[in-house]
This record gives sequence, C-alpha cells and structure tokens, in this order.
Amino acid sequence: MTNNKLPKVSILIPSYNHAAFVEKAIRSVWEQNYNNLELVIVDDGSTDNSREIIAGLVIISPIRMIFIEQKNAGICATLNRALNKSTGAIVGLLASDDIMLPNRLSAEVKFFEMKSQLKVLYSNGHFLQLNGDISGDLHRHLKPSIKYGISGILNHMLTHVEGFYTQSMLIKRDFLLDIGAFDESTGSDDWSLNIRIFKSINIEDEYIFIDRAAFLYRVHQTQSHRNYVFLRPIQRKVIRKYWTLNSRSKFISQEYVKRAFHLFLQKRFKHGLRYINKACLIGFSEGVPVKCILRFGFEFPGYVYRELKRQLKFK
Repeated sequence: MTNNKLPKVSILIPSYNHAAFVEKAIRSVWEQNYNNLELVIVDDGSTDNSREIIAGLVIISPIRMIFIEQKNAGICATLNRALNKSTGAIVGLLASDDIMLPNRLSAEVKFFEMKSQLKVLYSNGHFLQLNGDISGDLHRHLKPSIKYGISGILNHMLTHVEGFYTQSMLIKRDFLLDIGAFDESTGSDDWSLNIRIFKSINIEDEYIFIDRAAFLYRVHQTQSHRNYVFLRPIQRKVIRKYWTLNSRSKFISQEYVKRAFHLFLQKRFKHGLRYINKACLIGFSEGVPVKCILRFGFEFPGYVYRELKRQLKFK
C-alpha cells in the first residue's frame, strides 16, 4: 500500500533479553506492505546484547523507528512508555521474540476503513517451535465463546486465563487511552487489557475477530508466560481488581486443581494434594462443589500427553 491517506499504524515492541530473536521481530514489521507505519521499541533493561542489535537496526530501518532504553520497569510500564512516544491512530503490539506475518497490516486496516465504529480487531496466530515447526491455533480455547458475542467473550475472560493474545490485536489509539492503556497496578499486559476492552465496548460493530493467522508466537523455555512463580502474583492482582467474589473463588479453585495436576506430573504428590485440598475448601465455601476437580480429572490424560510432548520438544 502506498496511500498515505490511510491511517497511521504504530507497532509497539517491548524488548527484554531476546537478543536471539529481536532482529527477526523487527524485520517482520519492516516487511509489511503498508507504508504509513512506525515502529516504537523500548528495551526494558536487557542484560544481553539486545540493545546493541536494536541500535544497529535503527540506523538502517526503512521505516520510522523510535528506540528507547530504560531501566527495568516491567512490561506494562514499558508498553505505556512506547504508547506515549507513538503517533499512530491505530496501535498494534508485537513481542520481541515473535514474528508478524506478511501482508497482515494491509489486510486488517481495511476493516477500520470499512467499519467506522470499529475500535478493536483481533486475528489469530500459530505456535513457532525452536526447531522451526509451525502449528496450532492460538485462540482455540476462546472460539467456542466468540459465537456468544461480547458477553460470551467477557465471561470467558473472567473464568479462564487463556484469552486473546494482544499480539493479534489492532486497536484505535483513542480507545486504548480511554480505557487506561496498560495496567501497571497489576502488571498484566494482556489479561487485564482484554477484560477492560470487553467491559467497555457496547455493540458488536465495535470489535471483530478475523480467524486468520497474523503472527507467530515463539515457544521457548525463557518465556515469562511459562514462569508460574512470576505469573501467580499477577493473576491474583487481576482477580482481586476485576472480579466478583463468587467468580474469583471459582476461578481460584480451578487454578488450584490445574496446579495440583502439574505437580503430580512432577511426582510432587504431597505438594499437589495440598492444592487439591485448597480447591475443595474454596469450592465448598462458595457453593461451588468439586465438579471442577472431576472435570480436570477427566482431562488428566490430556495434561500428561501435552506435558510429555512439550518436554520432548525442548530436549
């Protein structure tokens, strides 16, 4: 696309210790066939040579590229700083270890031109393994809820960790600012944002889901999303801030059961039984019986299979 009358798009990349991947992420933005485009990348105190790599790419960038270095402040503070430095009417996000697929922006911005009420667009993506294999549907857990519209998606957000990946999102800048941008009080860059989006939109025409792969989500062991110790406090903050007591208790009960099964897979049976006990206590105290335990009991073979498959891929 060469029409400068099309809306300006700002792609925000928060970077932290992804020296092995960040160049491919940046180049995947460069290669979009959409010319009214800028890239804002903020390095959040990387300790590897990410900053040197990014600084070198700024010099040869074929598009407007803003690079900011800062001391480690966390993902939400980093994204807010990138947003404040951006100037586009439409904003997109990309992790520094992911890859944007070709022609994405030219295909998706058209929807904003056709639908004046559109505030946010979501697409889909695939998993990218370290061996180069591409597979999977990133939003497979969410699709059954999408057919029930805004209320169905919001209910999913309030009962599951798995929601829309923010890398699959294009959002109007004004709308993003109106809902408070990225929630630094919880530290959740995706879950919190999605909840606020679907609490704020009122009609179906204000959002759209395109079941088309727009990016590749790289799978590797150093991802923060795989770090349970890192994620658990963030999840607690989101739950306390956005959920009713009943929804909160049900979710925590289910998460305790999932955690128990994960510990069982590691043969840490005593620790796992403690989580089962916690799930039972929460369930009974809030009138949510141990159906969740039975449910995940039926799913246990699937947990075993996926965990073994994941471990084999990393060997």
